[in-house]
Amino acid sequence: MTLDIRRYPVDRLAAVLGMTEHAALAWLGITGTEQLEYRRRGLTDYQADRLAVKAGFHPAVIWPELVEDRIRRYVRVCSACSEPFLPVDSGRRHYCSHACYSAAKKDRDRRYMAVKKERGKHRAINDAPTCGNVHETADSCPEPVTAG
Repeated sequence: MTLDIRRYPVDRLAAVLGMTEHAALAWLGITGTEQLEYRRRGLTDYQADRLAVKAGFHPAVIWPELVEDRIRRYVRVCSACSEPFLPVDSGRRHYCSHACYSAAKKDRDRRYMAVKKERGKHRAINDAPTCGNVHETADSCPEPVTAG
């Protein structure tokens, strides 16, 4: 499985700083093979964020598309109403609001109770003493059953 990682060009950072790519990265403390990799492959969103802040800029000033890319990556769809939303926690939330969570929980509890009620009916029928023959209910058994 290949992960599609968006890369951001170093030349924009260098242009904002008014330097060459080599000089800008060296000024930010990036040298050697790491500098070559950044110049060849570009920066990941995390690297772009860190370097922009280190240079004294907000990343969106240098790479405006970075914010939209992050929003697109972290947006989720509400399990209850199917509306897109951005989770405020670590991304574990499945509902866009407490109202959707409450509605989904109420629906889940209703379905659980319906299944539980059905199981109870079958247990009552299956647990009743019968003569061993198959009947609709224990009451429809024509032979008297004695406890053994």
